[in-house]
Amino acid sequence: MSIAEKLAKIAENEQAVFEAGKKSEYDTFWDVYQENGNMTYYAYAFAGVGWTQSVFKPKYNIEPVTPTSMFSSSRIVDIRPQTIGVDVDFSKCTSFYYLCSNSTIKYIGVVDCSSAQSASLSYIFSSAKELVSVEKVIMPEMDSAGFADKSFENAKKLEHIRIEGVIRRSTNLSWSVVLKKESITSIVQALSDTAEGQTITFSQAAKNNAFTDSEWAELIGTKPNWTFSLA
Repeated sequence: MSIAEKLAKIAENEQAVFEAGKKSEYDTFWDVYQENGNMTYYAYAFAGVGWTQSVFKPKYNIEPVTPTSMFSSSRIVDIRPQTIGVDVDFSKCTSFYYLCSNSTIKYIGVVDCSSAQSASLSYIFSSAKELVSVEKVIMPEMDSAGFADKSFENAKKLEHIRIEGVIRRSTNLSWSVVLKKESITSIVQALSDTAEGQTITFSQAAKNNAFTDSEWAELIGTKPNWTFSLA
């Protein structure tokens, strides 16, 4: 083996050792941080500007019970499973206060709220100023299931959201000025057919950009028991 070949071999080995060291460091950190996959208390777990997309590389599936302010003020952009490589399962969460407030998160996958307690969605996407898309929100099955006046406060960039289940409480989406037609339609279709005295508020600008007057009249006509407001 020539000297050049030996030097090349040494360089290869050094890189392999370096990569192995990085992998060991990664494993050690996430084994401790996620309790070897047993972590359930995720309140403020990824909150703060130190959590960026390049840092947020969890090793284990994320299955929180308590996700309060889980991503608040973080600089993460995308928490969808197809991006981060692990599942994010919210199905056991009982409350969702300020899930990603004041963060840079744009893309969220499925938010399963089926175990959420009454009124616990009141601030779920409040101050999610950069949020663009939520793949799906699964609503809890209870008489008072729904969002509230502050659930989407300052979610000004929200374009896409799909609802599975039933919304039974008054909701305000007036901040979401670029909400798309299919998203508004999904929300309206999810409104309870039996709720009484409830109001749903959308952005006037979002409505005007998405619907003709006749299309809007036809859509809201499917929920005569709701009051529709534009702001």
